[in-house]
Amino acid sequence: LAIFDGERFTQEGLPPQLTRHTIAAITSDKQHRIWVAVQGEGLYRLSLPDLQIEQHYLMPNRAGVLALLCDRVGNMWVGTDNGIRLIN
Repeated sequence: LAIFDGERFTQEGLPPQLTRHTIAAITSDKQHRIWVAVQGEGLYRLSLPDLQIEQHYLMPNRAGVLALLCDRVGNMWVGTDNGIRLIN
């Protein structure tokens, strides 16, 4: 994962829990946290700069996450194969 701090890129490794499966989507939020959707594992929120897992969200009915969008208010919209979910 390459992270840009406004001046330069740095290479960071993802936590092992995230490297065993396919990453379906990745985005950041207004608090500069990284959100990673992992096939079959749900949604992870990571802190910067250390990329430690802060939160793990399982989707209802084990829905697969297909897309992520953080709106200008800071809500995280999660597109799944079972519809759209909102995390705020």
